[in-house]
Amino acid sequence: MWIACYAIAIFSGWMAQLIHTPLPWMLGPLVSIAMLSALGVPLKAPRMGRNIGQWFIGIAIGLYFTPLAVSELKHDVPYILLACLLSTILLAFGTWMLWRFFHISLRTAFFASALGGASEMTVLAERHNERADLVAAAHSLRLLLILLIIPLLFKIWGEPGNLDFSNRTIPTSFQGICILLALSALGIALFHRLKLPNAFLLGPLLVSGVLTALGIEFSSWPKYLSLCAQTLIGVGLGVRFTRDFVLHAKNLALGISIYTFIAGLMSVLFSLSITKFSGLDVESLILSTVPGGMAEMGITANVLHLNVPAVTVFHIIRMAFVILSAELFFHQVLGRLERKFDLGLNPTAHRKP
Repeated sequence: MWIACYAIAIFSGWMAQLIHTPLPWMLGPLVSIAMLSALGVPLKAPRMGRNIGQWFIGIAIGLYFTPLAVSELKHDVPYILLACLLSTILLAFGTWMLWRFFHISLRTAFFASALGGASEMTVLAERHNERADLVAAAHSLRLLLILLIIPLLFKIWGEPGNLDFSNRTIPTSFQGICILLALSALGIALFHRLKLPNAFLLGPLLVSGVLTALGIEFSSWPKYLSLCAQTLIGVGLGVRFTRDFVLHAKNLALGISIYTFIAGLMSVLFSLSITKFSGLDVESLILSTVPGGMAEMGITANVLHLNVPAVTVFHIIRMAFVILSAELFFHQVLGRLERKFDLGLNPTAHRKP
């Protein structure tokens, strides 16, 4: 069945490219696979597919971390910290909104609202005996909405960027690509060994980013591998929209949609408010702060010729901050609220998804 899934994805990407859709090789497969899955078509894709897509994207993004790009990142630190503070505010707001107005259990609302890595929040939800499938689908829905809205707005706005931090004089070398794949595989293994989050994305990104920052360049990254990665990631997100999620989690889907719009609007307003002080272009700031995923926003920045290193670092630090603070917030704040007001302790209370 996965062969049929990827065949549909490739056709969808090709059609999306013909009609000049933003990010056609990601959005085409994502939308088509999500729609078919939601209608009950039993489409499956191996989990390794999305991992490989993240692996390729991690290498590609890391190649943007030239010495010049890295030297400019130090100016972004205060604004990254403000973005982390914004993510905490959004987490508190989203948790409250989903619980109060959409009758989602407090814990599921918490993990679905956290703007950390989708896979990491899913693992945390499973660890605390929550509906991990609902959390995963909620994060996929958030990413889908952001990917549909932000690139389209930029397309209407006009071609937003003309930046290119990569060195286009470096030729594409098959041997160099193999070296990058081999070294980045060691990065993946290291992240797994240390039990660090998002190993297939952050491991390769770290390896290629450090090498590029040190001036060690083996090859440019071919466009066809980036398009392949976009397709794999689009399919990996699309298959999460099962018919069961659509039929039995309407409240959660509606709540996440509203939350995503509000969080996106707050992120845009935040970006507009700090543009004059940060020195970054407003489009890169918007991609850096909206509630999208690092891989997806990194791809968008790359395609739109925006500040890929800044967008990536914003999302890496925000993701790390959310993941590290989630357990503390969960036990110290959410646990006390449950005990004080008897919220979420009754398994029948506010559990309807």
